Amino acid sequence: YFITRNSIDLYFRYLRTMPRWVASSVRQELRPFADTMSSGPHRGRHLLATLVGAAHGLARHRGPMAPGLRRALTPR
Repeated sequence: YFITRNSIDLYFRYLRTMPRWVASSVRQELRPFADTMSSGPHRGRHLLATLVGAAHGLARHRGPMAPGLRRALTPR
């Protein structure tokens, strides 16, 4: 969640001044994401965290994670 959300924040900040770095960073983040989604032990939770983090990043939502979301993402 936080990695995705904060990465999107950085991409917004630096897209105009460092577009090549942003493109490179996005490419570098896709590989671990694909690996986690295909072979991780908690694939559903990782996907949910990534999707919610991306939505919050695009909406420029900051601050701590909501308690309900934290419960949903935490393995029992």
